[in-house]
Amino acid sequence: MASHLLLKAVASSTSPMIRRARLPSQFQRSRLRPALSLNCTVPARSSLIHHVRLQSTVAEPQKKKLRWYWKLLIALGATIGVTAGGVLVADRYYMGGILTRSLRAYATLAQVGLDYKMHSGKNPKQARIPIDELHDRNAKRVADMIKTNGGMFLKIGQAIAVQGAALPEAYQREFKDMFDDAAQESWSDVQAVIREEFGASVSEVFGDEVEREPRASASIAQVHYARLRDGREVAIKVQKRKLAQQASWDLWTFKVICDLIGRTTDIPIQGIGDYIMNNIMKETDFENEAANTMRISELVKSDPNLSARVYIPQVYTDLTTKRVLTSEWIHGAKLWDKDIITGQYNGSDEIPSGMGLKEVDVMTTVIDLFSSQMFKWGFVHCDPHPGNMFVRRLPSGKPQIVLIDHGLYVSLSDDLRRQYARFWKSLLTGDKKGLDEVSAAWGMKTSDAWADTFMSRDSKKPEPTDETPEERSERLIGEAAAFFGEDGLYPRELMFLERNLALVQGSNRFYDSPVNRLGMIGRSAMLNLRDDSKVTFSQALGSQWAMFVLDAVFYLSRWRQYMGWGKGFEDELKEAEERMAQDMKGSMSGLWEVDKEEA
Repeated sequence: MASHLLLKAVASSTSPMIRRARLPSQFQRSRLRPALSLNCTVPARSSLIHHVRLQSTVAEPQKKKLRWYWKLLIALGATIGVTAGGVLVADRYYMGGILTRSLRAYATLAQVGLDYKMHSGKNPKQARIPIDELHDRNAKRVADMIKTNGGMFLKIGQAIAVQGAALPEAYQREFKDMFDDAAQESWSDVQAVIREEFGASVSEVFGDEVEREPRASASIAQVHYARLRDGREVAIKVQKRKLAQQASWDLWTFKVICDLIGRTTDIPIQGIGDYIMNNIMKETDFENEAANTMRISELVKSDPNLSARVYIPQVYTDLTTKRVLTSEWIHGAKLWDKDIITGQYNGSDEIPSGMGLKEVDVMTTVIDLFSSQMFKWGFVHCDPHPGNMFVRRLPSGKPQIVLIDHGLYVSLSDDLRRQYARFWKSLLTGDKKGLDEVSAAWGMKTSDAWADTFMSRDSKKPEPTDETPEERSERLIGEAAAFFGEDGLYPRELMFLERNLALVQGSNRFYDSPVNRLGMIGRSAMLNLRDDSKVTFSQALGSQWAMFVLDAVFYLSRWRQYMGWGKGFEDELKEAEERMAQDMKGSMSGLWEVDKEEA
């Protein structure tokens, strides 16, 4: 009882402010504590206030304030993180991944360049690595980047792959499958593109008989088979959905690389990069491809020598837009289906196990077609790889070549067409004066580089033994610049013509060189120059003699091949080309400061 009265007295002696500071639970606990001793001393009021304040200070220590620069760094980090995340999301879902693809390309090329710089050359920054090992890993890096990016990067990779023996062996291995089927788009993406182009569904535009799985997939589009409501069989070529966003950025990246090479080496290829970029961009416009298809079709039909031997599939313009092209479906064997084309004919008009066609007839038609494009019409298909040519058997038992994929053509002016024909004529007849005149018009200091390239001749010359590394580097850059000629005069169309020739040569070699490709091209060039009033009788006679000698060399090569004493004519030319390429790689190794003994 006394204890209770004492506690009550203490509580009443404290101020209302202190009483409010206590929690109700504290009052409850105070009632349950053991009774205080009657001898305890009650603290004074001021002491209690001081005690309460002290406990409050100990229980809640004051927090340290962040300094202003830490706050700024946190704010900047958060802003950058949010911005980067937003950019990546926008890039992936709204921009077609163009930033990611460009960064991947630049990062890969920087990694490759740094790898060569650090581990090769006369004074490597780090431990020297054998050049073959460097080529192996860097070729894989570049090829993986191209395949991952796809689209126009794959198109550029195909252009690089055509250079063949000019590349180190590791790059040849990695790039050889650039022409394989590219990654396929999903059916939902195909539906989306068709709806965006026509404003209607696939079935509303083409009917219900459209195959969802593509029959072929390339770098920029894929092809679906369909049967229209009226029974026509068609090929629907649908552009990859993101390509429209990606193409210009991809090719701009390629242009930047060309500009960088041009500025650092003085090789005039900046204009060439622009030209290639602009022409490849035309491939993404399927209305342009439809126009090319109709133009080449009319040219073929008007030529009595080719009208029966070559066929161009019909394009249905009412079912064609900039991103969707609809054309006639072709039943036949691709040019690389050699076993089917040359196999025994079974008399069936369906897709046969054999067509019973002769290799010489097939390749004669192919070379006649592209020779006419170069020297007669001046309108040249720039992507004649075997996948773009089908072969059908005519009722006469002769082959018919069906040419598809008309997205990339170059047009030659009449002057350039005649210059190119004269170049080939002079090349095959040994007319050095004619070669030099044409080369000078093209801004080249000498005709030797291009002559050696087209004829696959060994152009290796003894190198000076007393030149310094700096002088050697300048000489090699000068030789490369001479090959491309003076910027502004050099016909950029030649880059695509050389690609055409390389692909046709590859097809002839695939068939074991059944025809004299060089002789046929040379005759076509001469035939289309026959109206030149400056040609004298002696010059014409000299031209015929040169062609006779070339034919004799070809048939001698065929006889040696038949007897098992040698390879085909194109194989021998290819070996010469590879020797040239090895010489070129040996020279370029000096340009990039790679020791000769490593290469």
